[in-house]
Amino acid sequence: MKKKNLYKILRHYIKHRITGNLGKVIELDDKLVCIVDKRKIHKHKFNTSIPCFGQNKKNEELVNVYNLNKPICYIFDGITFEKSRVMIFGYNNCEVIIRNCEFDCGIWISVNGKCTLDNCCVNYWDVASFNATELIVSNTTMKSRFEYCPSKTIRIGGDQKVSIINSNIGDHKGKINVSIESLEEINVKNSKLIGQVVECKAKEVNVDNNSSLDGKEQVIIEKDSNSKLQVSESLLDNKEIGLSNTSTSKSELNTERERLIKTLKEIRTKSIIANQNLLLEYHETLKNTPIYKILKR
Repeated sequence: MKKKNLYKILRHYIKHRITGNLGKVIELDDKLVCIVDKRKIHKHKFNTSIPCFGQNKKNEELVNVYNLNKPICYIFDGITFEKSRVMIFGYNNCEVIIRNCEFDCGIWISVNGKCTLDNCCVNYWDVASFNATELIVSNTTMKSRFEYCPSKTIRIGGDQKVSIINSNIGDHKGKINVSIESLEEINVKNSKLIGQVVECKAKEVNVDNNSSLDGKEQVIIEKDSNSKLQVSESLLDNKEIGLSNTSTSKSELNTERERLIKTLKEIRTKSIIANQNLLLEYHETLKNTPIYKILKR
């Protein structure tokens, strides 16, 4: 009986440890879901950094013993972030869902896995950046907080796919560039992309009849020469639209470039993970060290 209780207590502790103690952990048959608690997020004056970890080799033995070797999903729900730019990093193929949230000073998202941004409002100063293996942006508004910032950029990227659904991305305040890029596919449905320059770059670009790419100076659509382009006729009639197909030689060059970018991203991600793991280890050491020993140092 005591062993059973101890097993349950340790299992509960490990669930929270592998999810960075960010909030309540719900165990489902196919995954672990961490509901992020705003009170558990460490705030900083200018940048708030939130690391979200998936399963990794360091915890492999432990999670196998306690039958917790499942994909991890983090949910940010109904949180308002004020006064500092928010940076959310997702490692080890975890999933991140951000819904009903408001970001007052910009956002930087980099997720090695699937990321969904739903029913959110993003106000940014200069740069808003989103990158994931697969990125879905739905029912979301992104706009500049200040009109007189000289140049602003919204970057939206996905290694496999980017989907923009029922959303308004950008505005005509100041000089704003909206850039959407994917190695594979971009889908824009019932959405507006607004800026000084609006560009979509992918092997396959699909923009439906209910969407608009509103570039004050220029709209750039770049796709692979062997892939299809589905854009409404009214959009193609616009003289400001610049369409380009990537030639075969360019395509080979782009493939090499994509491989290099992917390798560099993997190196960067591994470096960040290593640093975060060292910090977590040091944090755990400090937690279990009497205060007088720390002060002696």
